[in-house]
Amino acid sequence: MIYACLRLCESRITWYGSPILNIKWHQTLNSSEPKLITADKHIVRVWDPNTGNNMTSIEPDNGSINDVCIFPNSGLMLLALDNSQIPAHFIPALGPAPKWCSHLDNLTEEMEEKQENTLYDDYKFLTEEEIERLGLSEYKNSDAVRAHLHGYVIRYDLYKKQRAKLHIADYETLQKGMMAKKLADLRKSRITQVVKIPKANRQLLDDIRTAEEEIDADVENASKSSIRKKHVKLELKKSLLTDKRFEPMFQNKDYEIDVNSKEYQAIHPQLATKEPHLIEEHFESVSEDEEEQDAGSSDASAESDSDNDTHNPKRIRLYEVKDGRHAEAFLNSVSLGNEEAVPIGDRVAALERKQNSRALDKVKYGPGGSREISFNPRSSRRRTEEDEHSEEEQKDYKRRSVQSLGLKQNKAE
Repeated sequence: MIYACLRLCESRITWYGSPILNIKWHQTLNSSEPKLITADKHIVRVWDPNTGNNMTSIEPDNGSINDVCIFPNSGLMLLALDNSQIPAHFIPALGPAPKWCSHLDNLTEEMEEKQENTLYDDYKFLTEEEIERLGLSEYKNSDAVRAHLHGYVIRYDLYKKQRAKLHIADYETLQKGMMAKKLADLRKSRITQVVKIPKANRQLLDDIRTAEEEIDADVENASKSSIRKKHVKLELKKSLLTDKRFEPMFQNKDYEIDVNSKEYQAIHPQLATKEPHLIEEHFESVSEDEEEQDAGSSDASAESDSDNDTHNPKRIRLYEVKDGRHAEAFLNSVSLGNEEAVPIGDRVAALERKQNSRALDKVKYGPGGSREISFNPRSSRRRTEEDEHSEEEQKDYKRRSVQSLGLKQNKAE
């Protein structure tokens, strides 16, 4: 024999689309039939098993529901949420309060009112601000939205559909807002931070500011890994300014880094590419004439070479130094523009003053921090003057010899 234990009754929808976590049967004192209590992670509902009507529902705001506990033969219900506190709910229609909290009955008797039969099972309560944020203002005059208390009740299916549409847009807006706030806080911290200008090696402080501007400009375009590497290098440079071990490097000018020294240029060869104007000033291109001569022939052969897919390498440009003065200036990374702007008369006068002065020559900087000074001592200077004077006397004596008188000289002479 096979018995069908299925009951022909209408199934109930929880409207949240979440699985049921707990089902309990609770016997009340007001009726002989027990009540059905179902709970998912959003709401707890009390049903009438015969009619399927919803008696009441509890929707907590402090977290998701994990379990429901109701005291037997009473109306006190405890909810286990994702929270440190366990909320308690007393429903007089399910039964009286337990003996250890009988004062709840006195409170409910004072608050007792007529029972209202209007229940919105498949509606969601929203305030005016939430209606505006979800873009549901156009539904206010329709059956989907009803005015209730200080807000509105809206069909839950419409609310769920509208919230799903705005979920992606809200996430993108939130992400952009967080990025903008982070950049604003970063700029604010830089403005309020007081950085003492060092007396020596100020170029390092300029490099730090330039690196910060480059990072701000590349935040939206560059990848996260490259920005992270730039941040690491920037923090290493900043640590030099605050580290007490490196204080003399920024306070004492004896530790000033000479970017024109051979040692520094050997370690940083890329600095030569930062001053291309020196190449144009001290050198002349010797390949321009050849390029002009080859221009006609290259245009004639362009059509025949268009079918080839090979890539022509970039032609090497040849330069020739103008003169020795420009060669020395290029080795010292010095521009002669200011010197050439001085009139020729002033330059000649300055050169004469330099030659006539008895001051010491300029100090020459050698490798390894060495210095070279050339000068003439006073004794050697006097000896040089005496030698010059004696040579002049010999010339005068030779001019006044007997040869000018036409006399014969002795053979001994």
